Amino acid sequence: MNNYNTFDSIIIPLIQETDTIRLGHNLARILKCGDCITLSGEIGSGKTFLARSIIRFLLKNDNLEVVSPTFTLVQIYEDRIPIAHFDFYRLSNPQDFFELGFDEILSENICIVEWPEAGKELIPYDRICIQFERESIGIKATISAKRWIIEHLIYETNRTYKKTYQRI
Repeated sequence: MNNYNTFDSIIIPLIQETDTIRLGHNLARILKCGDCITLSGEIGSGKTFLARSIIRFLLKNDNLEVVSPTFTLVQIYEDRIPIAHFDFYRLSNPQDFFELGFDEILSENICIVEWPEAGKELIPYDRICIQFERESIGIKATISAKRWIIEHLIYETNRTYKKTYQRI
């Protein structure tokens, strides 16, 4: 018997920008208020690009300007589905997260967090974690989440673009 509330991981290669866009769309299809996605990886590895793909899909606006909230720390997109896009890169003091209202915002929005390491104690345990790593032919996205989410991504990956994936 599969326990869909246990955690699992998958690696999806992101060779072209369209691969990242499709991953964003596949993730967006299952998100609801209170969900949190964390995006980790070096500068320029695709964190903001994936966030943009998710946000544009959810808000049904392919031309929406979505930039990294590096200096604003959070960008709220209010629509039928409220989305909060955070960047924790410049945060280090626990008080910073409180002043930002992260816990309140988290309960009422879909949250996407770039550079989550600084606030890892505050981020929900059942988040979707995505780690980006550069490889010779693109980016490797390692996704850790509840098993049902991984199963969904495997299904959508096979259905939408026949990419290979590696379960770990």
